[in-house]
Amino acid sequence: MIQIRRNLTSLWLFLGLSLITACNPFAVDSSNNSSFLNPEELSAELTLSDGPSFDFGNVFLGDSSEKTFTLSNVGKADAIAVGSGAQLSAPFSFKGGAFPGTGGTCGSTLAPNESCTVVITFAPASQEVFYNTLQIDYFDGLVTEQAVRPLSGQGRLVALLTLSGEDPEDFGVQAIGLSTDKTFILTHSGEGPATQVGPGFPALQAPFSFKGGTYPGVGGTCGASVAVGESCSVVVTFSPTAVGPFGDAIRISYSDGLNTKSETRDVTGTTPADLILNGIGGNGFGSYPVGTITEKI
Repeated sequence: MIQIRRNLTSLWLFLGLSLITACNPFAVDSSNNSSFLNPEELSAELTLSDGPSFDFGNVFLGDSSEKTFTLSNVGKADAIAVGSGAQLSAPFSFKGGAFPGTGGTCGSTLAPNESCTVVITFAPASQEVFYNTLQIDYFDGLVTEQAVRPLSGQGRLVALLTLSGEDPEDFGVQAIGLSTDKTFILTHSGEGPATQVGPGFPALQAPFSFKGGTYPGVGGTCGASVAVGESCSVVVTFSPTAVGPFGDAIRISYSDGLNTKSETRDVTGTTPADLILNGIGGNGFGSYPVGTITEKI
């Protein structure tokens, strides 16, 4: 229908111009054999960037992504009455809710060879693929036209794992040659399955380790995946062989459905420079530097 209107408009304009030419021979420059331009060559033409279509890709539920599109006038006349055409439907929208979107620069008129921007937001609320079309209406000098850009995007559920304990979790004071174990609870509080669960990088270093030497530690229940709303455990040992304060971090790596993530819990522990050993009946040996020998009768 638009093309028919354009053709009729062009025909009437051509007939009018031809009548003017017939009545005014100076309307045609015979010196260079020029003739009247096609009326369409004197109209505005708007185009949108990022064609032929734009995909926002995977976006977490509850999160959003935005895209700035450039609107250009590649025609020969001003584009007027520029504005949003068909209303975008959720989860697509002009940023802030109205054309041209917060941060966009487009107004109601766009001159030839000029450009402006519109900003579109994609904020999915469900796990599915969405489609829509960005449509910018304008009057090109002859008829109302549209610049369009098909849009798509996918909402995705994502996993979220958290480790229990303080940050840092302190194993306290431990004598050389002895060890202390702590159990940490790994809880899934996200909305998608957590997979590829395991020790992250860099690994725990002595005097900290997963109990027994490997993930999840002796007595731990975690495996390679954690279901939504479920929990499991890892067991970490602090077993010093030298004097000093120590610090490290437990790192649990997992796939949240889109990317590889890491949940981290810092740990600390201390081995003092002297030991207190209690004798029978509460008679202690007192405090002595590590490596010294004392006797008590």
